[in-house]
Amino acid sequence: MRFFWPNQLNPNPTGFTRLGRVLHWIGTALAIGLVVLALLTIGNYSLDQHGIILAVSGGFAAVAYFAGRALRYIFSGE
Repeated sequence: MRFFWPNQLNPNPTGFTRLGRVLHWIGTALAIGLVVLALLTIGNYSLDQHGIILAVSGGFAAVAYFAGRALRYIFSGE
């Protein structure tokens, strides 16, 4: 589970550690927002387009989340 969310936090966070954490939170919030937006817009399209909308938004959500996670690892090592 450490790959998705760190289990051990740095006990003495520096400015870079806090920056990494904030960027991770922003990436996570952006990913959640993309998924919610996709679910809300599905009602405006035909049934054939639902899979495409979910796949594209899910892909963008995954990229946003893992970019935030990678930045947290780079800046804070968590």
